[in-house]
Amino acid sequence: MRDLESGRVFEEGFDRLVIATGGSPIVPPIKGVDLSYAPPFSSVCDPILIAARQLIKEIGRG
Repeated sequence: MRDLESGRVFEEGFDRLVIATGGSPIVPPIKGVDLSYAPPFSSVCDPILIAARQLIKEIGRG
């Protein structure tokens, strides 16, 4: 992972990874949950669509 504020790069371990698809995400009311680079997704295709939208935005700025 990369800390965007400090630039520090590190690894973060985990015990389990759960990918639950097919429903609407329940987004908890926590600080930073609305960050544009960490949107919730409902299907395995959503991250691809999110990346494509971001690329289109970046191309449009150039």
